[in-house]
Amino acid sequence: MNIPIARPTPLILIADDDRALRKLLALALTQAGYENVQVGNGEQVLQDFRRLQPDLVLLDAVMPELDGFDCCQQLRTKFQSEIPILMVTVLDDQESIDRAFAVGATDYITKPIHWAVLRQRVKRLLQSHQAIQQTQGIQQQLNESQAWETLQRETIDGVHKRLPIDQLLTSTIQLWQGCFQIQQVGLYFAEQVTQWQLAGEAITILPTPDNETIAQIQSLPAKTEALWQFPAVEEQSEEMTAEMGVLAKRLHLPALLMVSLVWEETVLGWLLFGRDHPEPWAVGTISRGRDLSRLLAIARGITQK
Repeated sequence: MNIPIARPTPLILIADDDRALRKLLALALTQAGYENVQVGNGEQVLQDFRRLQPDLVLLDAVMPELDGFDCCQQLRTKFQSEIPILMVTVLDDQESIDRAFAVGATDYITKPIHWAVLRQRVKRLLQSHQAIQQTQGIQQQLNESQAWETLQRETIDGVHKRLPIDQLLTSTIQLWQGCFQIQQVGLYFAEQVTQWQLAGEAITILPTPDNETIAQIQSLPAKTEALWQFPAVEEQSEEMTAEMGVLAKRLHLPALLMVSLVWEETVLGWLLFGRDHPEPWAVGTISRGRDLSRLLAIARGITQK
């Protein structure tokens, strides 16, 4: 599932091979208060979809190269997108209507277009999708909170048992994805580097990064409880933002969060969170990352004594 981009004005992707009609659709949507991007065929929709992450796709059913039906189906399957897709078609027979819904269209409107109807359909679809997103957001927050409580409890229990940090992580890492919505975790110590890829229930140990990447991480400013992130926040210096941008590129991660592991005022290493979408890190995620880094630092510190 794509993570939606928070934007003040909804963005609509218009796909129609008729240039004149595209311009009319764009004008109508602009007058209704929406931003829009226009493309001429289904292939362009697929090429631009991930980059644009539109709030709604207005899709002509009959186009060259890749028609609206096949394009719609690929948006649903390839991108796992749940955004509204409004099919625009001259085909008003029952078979075409059934096919549109079968491939994942949310609704359809026939040509010639009744402009007032178009505006109302777009408005209704956007409102419905926003309501669904809000409900899903509340449920996700609840799931993350429950996963975090479990992760804290199991991590604290492991610390009390003086489990080695590798064993502690192995027993709890399944919970990390639910707590932080991340796809990659890394632990960087002077003598040991371990990275995990998280994909649902599948946990994979990744190859050790190249020496330049490890050296860059180990050269990060070793402040007590330091936290560096990419994309950046206002409190982070331009120098550190550039440094984190280079590191994120090396690790092939659009978003990166690094938290120092501190024991008795000494930086033992770094905890890495990585994910595959470039949204800024939420305050709650950062707070949990700090708390978890403290627990892992204790686990590392007491087992080294």
